[in-house]
Amino acid sequence: MREIRFSHKAKIVVIRKVGNKIRDSVYQKIQWALKKYGLIGRFNTTVSPFNLTHRKI
Repeated sequence: MREIRFSHKAKIVVIRKVGNKIRDSVYQKIQWALKKYGLIGRFNTTVSPFNLTHRKI
């Protein structure tokens, strides 16, 4: 979040174990982590295409 606060781009690595679809194995895990840390409200999410973008506050 420090990088995002200073308007820098942040990169996230997701290691995929198994899943039939990216939605099932990666996209939902990223959303799960954002919810766990109370950050989901700070991001706009779209499914087509899969995209998570930090909202400018």
